[in-house]
Amino acid sequence: MAKLKHLLLLVQVSAFMLSCSVKSTPDNQASSPESSPLMALRSNKEWLNNGFKWAQYQAKAYVQDEAPVGKWYEAGLPGRGSFCMRDVSHQIVGAHFLGLDNHTTNMLQKFAANISESRDWCSYWEITRDNRPTPVDYTSDDDFWYNLPANFDVMRACFQMYVLTGEEVYIQDPVFQKFYAITVNEYVRQWDSNADGLLDSPSEKGRRGLGSYYEDAKERIFTGADLVAAQYAGYTAMSSILEASGKDGIKWTQKADSLANRFDQEWWDREQNAYYPYLKENGEMASGQVIGIQILSAYFGLIKEEARLQSTLDLINKGGMNVEENSYLADVYYQYERDALGTMNLKANLDPFLNRKTYPEVSFAAVGNVLNGLLGIRPNAPENILEIKPRLSYGVEEVELNNLAVWNALLDVYFYKNTTITIKVKKGSFKWQPVFKTEVDFLWVNGVKTPTFKRVNIRGKTESYVTLWVKQTEKYTVSMHQ
Repeated sequence: MAKLKHLLLLVQVSAFMLSCSVKSTPDNQASSPESSPLMALRSNKEWLNNGFKWAQYQAKAYVQDEAPVGKWYEAGLPGRGSFCMRDVSHQIVGAHFLGLDNHTTNMLQKFAANISESRDWCSYWEITRDNRPTPVDYTSDDDFWYNLPANFDVMRACFQMYVLTGEEVYIQDPVFQKFYAITVNEYVRQWDSNADGLLDSPSEKGRRGLGSYYEDAKERIFTGADLVAAQYAGYTAMSSILEASGKDGIKWTQKADSLANRFDQEWWDREQNAYYPYLKENGEMASGQVIGIQILSAYFGLIKEEARLQSTLDLINKGGMNVEENSYLADVYYQYERDALGTMNLKANLDPFLNRKTYPEVSFAAVGNVLNGLLGIRPNAPENILEIKPRLSYGVEEVELNNLAVWNALLDVYFYKNTTITIKVKKGSFKWQPVFKTEVDFLWVNGVKTPTFKRVNIRGKTESYVTLWVKQTEKYTVSMHQ
């Protein structure tokens, strides 16, 4: 631990001054090429250049390959030597781009394996490097800390990992399959004390099952809006997991849709022009705004009515109470095509003077937000398609990214003003899908005028794209202009 603290101090003091690379050995040939080098990013904005370098070094400082628990990275309070269900679920995208898929799989499997009837189908909220429940959170199966959105959050993360990596373990492994099935069945029934279909947290449960991820309420949260949203995400993940394994997932799609419709009908506060943040134990809805809960309601994709979604996105721009809540904001804004706000919040999370910026979630989320959000790099491993949809915004106009590892490929990518994308394939071959957030009939592919395909994004706007098979050592430029 002393060695880790020394490394963290070194990273905090001098990360912006470092120009050398670090060794990055992949865990799995399927998810990143052997000995993939550190990514290098150059743009017209120094805050982005410096911040991305810092985020990579800081995140890698938390990675450990040898421990009783197996490969893992810190995902919780620094120095605790643990990883937490909520944090891991949010850190997986950044970890993927850093070549840490085996670490993530190991940690998610540990959560899945420890689901237990004696804990009312909860797992361990937080696990130490010694492969034990973290003592501050766990005394016994009758007395432990647990936030009820966690099981669903982990389910969502598992399917997201399947899309990123194509690893069949997330679909076929009996440990994961049992976790999924119990979560959407026994777990829901166990924590639905009034049999209304929503999970809840009666006061007699104490800390053993909290009704929200929000932990600063002055009264008992019986059912948080974020818990409803997580349950929706869990049902949606279950449907997708079954479909990916060749089974029918329509039952869980219907359950998710029913939950979303019910939330829209019963949880909207017309006076506040916002959703109620939580349900009290006496059956009353809590009034007022709890930004941290609203952030997660949007993050989990629960809100379907467009005007209410936009109202929620406006509301959460006020920011949450702590760095953990705010680390989700860029994710949410990129998710809903509000690119400028996404990049504004990304910049805030990369601020050298951000309070508690060494919380692991900040650096991991930032890596994911730069690559998956700002640059729109979205691997779809089951279909062997790498989508790239640039979202350059908030003054970012040019970006060059070197040594991006995707599956068994390695490439460089260059972006210019959301109108031109160039990739150089150093290793591997795959289907590349460059997407532009506007409607055009043609794109120029290496100077050749090429008809486009069209699709409609989540905000109802038409996007244009082509799909290309790209090969090792070749260079490809796709542009909106000749």
